[in-house]
Amino acid sequence: MPIPRDYVAPTPVSAKDRAFEQIQEWIINGTLQPGEKLNDKELATAIGISRTPIREALQMLAMQGFITMKPGVSTYVNTAKKEDLSLLLPPSAALQSLAVEIVVPKITIQHIDHLEALNENLRKALERDDFTSSLKYDQDFHDIIIQLTENPYLITPLDNFMAHVRRHLYLHSISISMNSVKEHQILIDALKDKDLKKAAKAAKNHWNRSVTDFLNA
Repeated sequence: MPIPRDYVAPTPVSAKDRAFEQIQEWIINGTLQPGEKLNDKELATAIGISRTPIREALQMLAMQGFITMKPGVSTYVNTAKKEDLSLLLPPSAALQSLAVEIVVPKITIQHIDHLEALNENLRKALERDDFTSSLKYDQDFHDIIIQLTENPYLITPLDNFMAHVRRHLYLHSISISMNSVKEHQILIDALKDKDLKKAAKAAKNHWNRSVTDFLNA
């Protein structure tokens, strides 16, 4: 068979990273509930890897505040109080705005097309009241901008902030509004024009409005 010329091999993922991503996602979407005790043997069986990378992943999750580990006693999922959003959202909003400013000079038409496609998918998901898909499309939209910064000192804290925010949205059933679609489009238009000032303002307005909506939901 002919080999596709544009084939790109998937980036290898270590067992530790695979375990971290899966357990974190289970905590975010509520598969693992607040207060639930975690057993490394059961997690290893569920994910299909050995217990060593599971333990390493749990240590990472503890450092990020998702779980609490008490050696020799228990490991359990931390609670997530809605009022914690008032602590999470403002710094997340500030870093998101900074990310947009960094990305303006390097954005390409391919990135723009991808952002527009995701925003259209978000609009359709909201119209059919698809809560899970709308969160995913919104996450993917902002992830493009975050990753384009190519700044690990910005990407790492933002990824952690957004993971905690997503968890609160799931646990407290806080929906994204259609306002996000309109604000995303304003941001996309500013990125198209390479207008740093307009893009930064659009990002700040979007996140400031989101902060208010989420806290009042």
